[in-house]
Amino acid sequence: MGDQSNQVAVASQPTTAEERPHQPLTVTDLNMTPLPAVPTTSTNNDKGTGPTISSYSSDSINTNASTVYNYHRMNLPLFPPSSNIIASTATPSISNASNNTIQETTAIFTLCSLDIRIAHHAASLFLSGLSSPPSTKSSGGPPEIPLGAYQYSHLIFSGKVGALTANHHQFSDGRAEATVFADIASSAPYHIPPDKILIEPSATNTGENVRFTYALLNEAGLLDGSGPEKVKITKFVLVQKPYMERRTFATFVKQWPGGQKTQTERGGSEEAEADGNVEFTVTSPPLAWQDYPDADNPRDLVISIMVGDLVRIKEYPAKGYQIEQHIPDQVWEAGQRLIRAGYGRHLP
Repeated sequence: MGDQSNQVAVASQPTTAEERPHQPLTVTDLNMTPLPAVPTTSTNNDKGTGPTISSYSSDSINTNASTVYNYHRMNLPLFPPSSNIIASTATPSISNASNNTIQETTAIFTLCSLDIRIAHHAASLFLSGLSSPPSTKSSGGPPEIPLGAYQYSHLIFSGKVGALTANHHQFSDGRAEATVFADIASSAPYHIPPDKILIEPSATNTGENVRFTYALLNEAGLLDGSGPEKVKITKFVLVQKPYMERRTFATFVKQWPGGQKTQTERGGSEEAEADGNVEFTVTSPPLAWQDYPDADNPRDLVISIMVGDLVRIKEYPAKGYQIEQHIPDQVWEAGQRLIRAGYGRHLP
């Protein structure tokens, strides 16, 4: 990963419940409720080599896991879709290519992974920006989208095949995660046109998601409006797994090429503030901790990954990979309990 500084900003925090896409516990909520301690019968377990996971109370593990999970979810508001209506390249009569007007737009940037629910969430979010609802064909075919109805300019998918997806049935044919996610978005029930989808199939970590996709967009002229669409993307809605929201945000703010940046903390949630020309927010499916693990994302694996990410949030700013993020003592202690309970297999 690089150590490039940048100029970015993010929208202010929502002020009402209606403005928030989901309502997990906030840091303030967490500080109100004492956590049960996980027994610490061994110290030889920094990488999960101490007590076995089955040695501990499931309730204690879930309580501490919920604390870490809720910390990773940032609860940032979504940017509204672009006020300008974006034409599909299939409708050149209303395309911007015929004049020199550059439209500043918002794009959805999806970081791909084992969890295909993220693909469905990103596709649904993209369609939520339609200025007019699609009409359903009586033949049962793909819905008809009104001309120029798209208000998010692009749906971006970034990701190669990682260690967790290489042997998964969804990715067993060797296709990149980004390709699998894009196929979901372009198929029923979403039917998002291929010209609205961008695929970056080589990134293997969050830093590469930043750099490789930046290069893709820059080459296409989508960051300065020099491309044939006359579109300049100035805002990105990052779509990620719930427990990777914070790490994703911190990485993009640090590594997206640009100028200076500042960081403040308000109401328990971080914001990056600057006068630059690129803004980020981050979102994920509105799943509480108890609803997140499933057959493809088993509880013990998810806990190990998000505990490892908590440590990365603490350590990576010194390496130049991320901006600093405040970690409340209660959250850090919950993560340490989980490591002592055997969930240290994905530590950096």
